[in-house]
Amino acid sequence: MKKAIRILSVFLCAVLLAGVCLPMTALADVRTSDPVIYVRGQGTPLYNADGEQIYPLEVEDGYLGNAVKECLPIFMDGVRTGEWDAYCDALYDAVYPVFEEIALDKNGEASDGSGIQWTWSRSTLKDTKKNGTYAMRDYMYYYDWRLDPWTVAADLSGYIDAVMAVTGAKKVNIIGRCEGACIVQAYMVRYGTSKINNYCLYSQALSGVNTVSGTFSGKIQVDVASVDRYADYYMTTSNTVVNDLLQAIIDMAVITNGLNLATSFVNDIYAQVSANILPRLILATYGTMPGIWAMVDLEDFDKAMELNFSGRESEYAGLIRKINNFHNKVAVSFESDLKQFERKGVDIAVVSKYGFQSIPLFENNEVLSDGASTVENTTFGATTALVNQTLSEDYINARIRAGYGKYISPDKQIDMSTCLFPETTWIVKGLEHSVFPECAEELISAFFITDGKMTIDSYDVFPQFTVYNEKKAVLEPMTEENSKNSWSEIGIMAKIANFFRSIINMFLKIFNNLLNLDLTN
Repeated sequence: MKKAIRILSVFLCAVLLAGVCLPMTALADVRTSDPVIYVRGQGTPLYNADGEQIYPLEVEDGYLGNAVKECLPIFMDGVRTGEWDAYCDALYDAVYPVFEEIALDKNGEASDGSGIQWTWSRSTLKDTKKNGTYAMRDYMYYYDWRLDPWTVAADLSGYIDAVMAVTGAKKVNIIGRCEGACIVQAYMVRYGTSKINNYCLYSQALSGVNTVSGTFSGKIQVDVASVDRYADYYMTTSNTVVNDLLQAIIDMAVITNGLNLATSFVNDIYAQVSANILPRLILATYGTMPGIWAMVDLEDFDKAMELNFSGRESEYAGLIRKINNFHNKVAVSFESDLKQFERKGVDIAVVSKYGFQSIPLFENNEVLSDGASTVENTTFGATTALVNQTLSEDYINARIRAGYGKYISPDKQIDMSTCLFPETTWIVKGLEHSVFPECAEELISAFFITDGKMTIDSYDVFPQFTVYNEKKAVLEPMTEENSKNSWSEIGIMAKIANFFRSIINMFLKIFNNLLNLDLTN
């Protein structure tokens, strides 16, 4: 039992950060006149004090189906008796050892000596200029993504000063990718903009990441249509975690055939279990990490804080201070701060992505996203249709009459006129949150090297709306023809669900309860 529960806890880790982890993708040898500081996102490997790698966590292929089968009797015992304390305690006792080495202490610090192995020093940095230009990957900044972004920003400040010293540059360009945007924003709030020329926010997490924010605030909801779309795409990919999840749903639908729990009864079970175990489980995993808390959006922040720390304020006082400090100094005012940075001479570009179904466990899983973050968040306010829908003709015509027609995407799903920087926000269809191909770097490089300020109208090859052509590895201007959704109307899972729909829906509720996630209608 303990082994099965432990494996499930690892899956919780995958669900929480599946769209956020950033692989070491190759970067093109695109060059700029000023040095580029590339602040990476979450996912840098972690090591314990003895130098042993402790993150990423490793899981065995095919673990999920067996784990669910082993855990189902435990859940059903709770259904039979109505007593959930033992179940919750067992889950917590099993989860904590799995995450013990990467979890921070109650002050949000790595007091056990764990961390990343990348370091920098003024003596090791070199001037990499060739023919008067720098490669985009020359000065990549890594950091312990668990730690307080406000504190990490101090180290980034030293790194920027050192790069400027060795290169003789008067200013640098900077990229904040995913969580990296939280670090850069904290740096600019804390130290000012005098050393920054251009700033690109790429798949930024500053305005929140759906998988993190939804989990921390308990905003979980399963929608069968979303599961269908998710399955249609991912069952044809090499994502073994998702494949295992979907296969387990199918397997368990057969096993639980005939188990007809009323929805109201199941929801009552969730209410009992989530109040006990959800905050305990979060604090045993990623909830002690200020860096992850920085990716909870403003809408969910108060609810997430209350859910996880109510009655625990003294116990976690140090951690709460770090979370609130970033929230109050950086997150609350990020939009007005970005506008102020622009007024002070920093050219700001936003690069977003979409075309993928979010993990179908959260309330807004029908909103356009890059698989982890919503388009509304990553673009700072674009208006979007729901997945597989378009903006209404009345809405589009009204925007055209108002003079905003150029901001409507050719697939009629997005209106970029409502975002914070409509003239310098680009969006690519067909790229997931965790992917950074060379062609996307070419777009960012063009922004960095353009004399004056590059806008969505500056280059025909880089209009506001592009599509990623995976076969050619290029960005292509979006048209009605090349912007069709990547999933079909009736996917693989939909065909299976035609027979098992009611059983699958019931199992999804049970499955989420096993993962200790709050589920509401």
